[in-house]
Amino acid sequence: MKSKKSDITIESFTPSRLRIDLRSGSLVRHADGVYRITEVLDFNSAVAIHVETGRARVLRIGELLSVETIPAVASDVDIDSIAEEDWRVASDRFSKIRPLLEMRARYVRTHSIASNVIAQSRSM
Repeated sequence: MKSKKSDITIESFTPSRLRIDLRSGSLVRHADGVYRITEVLDFNSAVAIHVETGRARVLRIGELLSVETIPAVASDVDIDSIAEEDWRVASDRFSKIRPLLEMRARYVRTHSIASNVIAQSRSM
């Protein structure tokens, strides 16, 4: 469609309210694929690497779209649908890291008690 005031072509588009993360390392969608931003050059352009080909390219920020990532919620998984073998592997891995988790919990409790003692001694 042509504008009557000028010969600029106005392309139809669907506005998106999704935010685009322009920090280094963020994924964005462009017309020809998904890119990982390496550097923002200015308000209008960024250098990004195509995820599949590995080729770097300067992209116009106005042409970028958000890569929708919807994390799976843990409560969406039916525990009865987990295969017996997968459950055994998960249980085995958890039993191996349990001592590390308990050490962390002890550290947090000890640190909390020590902080309280120090705070009480300072207020005296």
